[in-house]
Amino acid sequence: MRLLSAPVLHQVQLRYDALRDVGTGRLVVLLADVVWVHPTWGDLPADDAWSAAERAGVQGVLRRWLLTQACRDAAAFPATVGVGVRLPGDLTVAETLAEDVADALAAGGLSPERLALCFPEQLLRHAPVLRAVHDAGVRLVLTDPGPGTHLGGLPTEVPLDAVVVSLGATGGPDHALRVLRGTSAAEVGGWVATVPADVETPDLPTRVGTLGLRAMTGPLLPSGLTAAEAAARLAPQPA
Repeated sequence: MRLLSAPVLHQVQLRYDALRDVGTGRLVVLLADVVWVHPTWGDLPADDAWSAAERAGVQGVLRRWLLTQACRDAAAFPATVGVGVRLPGDLTVAETLAEDVADALAAGGLSPERLALCFPEQLLRHAPVLRAVHDAGVRLVLTDPGPGTHLGGLPTEVPLDAVVVSLGATGGPDHALRVLRGTSAAEVGGWVATVPADVETPDLPTRVGTLGLRAMTGPLLPSGLTAAEAAARLAPQPA
């Protein structure tokens, strides 16, 4: 399965999940992920796309395309809305990440503070590269920290702007909320975004809001949107 040979490049698309401000309900970030629209197997998730790209030796090509396309899509979103790009844990040729980000921002005419890189703990080992990206103004977001992770003990050489914690992790939302209640947002640079994965109760936004957390995402919000669908949702509504 060669994912990114020229004939099948068009099979890779972006989908966006919404992240909203807990207090105002306003959508503040759209989280981008790749979807492999396979002609035989249908929509395949990001993990399959990245695995196939790695086997074919073209993971860097996929990463550059993802960053560039997300920045170009963001040009159609309001200036108050940022875009987060999800990166895999195994980042091949990580040394080119800062250059790839700079090129993507230039291609989309996007200001650095509107872009966030979202990545799992494995990428923390690339601290110098991540720090260079952050120094350029791009935000860094740690996703899905392990169950034994203490946020205050994360490497200080990686200047995180946010940590995304899944409320659908083992132990259920009540356990996750207790963990978050004991976590100081100041430890991770100002705010902690929560991901209520697999949670469908409408009381959850209020429960999250009582913890002083600024943002949340998950199945209670729009997800799996194309760029056009996301832009339409963000467009001003007629009076």
